[in-house]
Amino acid sequence: MVSRDATALLRQKCAEMSQSRVAKEIGVSSTTVSQILSGNYGADPSQVLQLVVETYGSLTVECPVIGGAIPLAECRVERDSTDRANHQRVLFFRTCPSCPQNPKGGKP
Repeated sequence: MVSRDATALLRQKCAEMSQSRVAKEIGVSSTTVSQILSGNYGADPSQVLQLVVETYGSLTVECPVIGGAIPLAECRVERDSTDRANHQRVLFFRTCPSCPQNPKGGKP
């Protein structure tokens, strides 16, 4: 998803909910959301927009743990989880850091 589409998705979600709720759900400040929407964000917004796509987008990715496609939002939840209560959670914990779908440094 290109930056313009991600920004449009961010704008849509803010209209549906609120800037503060969207900011909380993606894990950034409401000031950051406001600055991106107004075009005044002083840094590269790509990481924040990636969070928007991961949280609200309809994209799917191939998950090596599941062995098939999962929504990108589910990928983000599993990747960020610290829960290791069962075998599958342990597999996520071990696999996600090096997964090519992980924007935090995954390597193929």
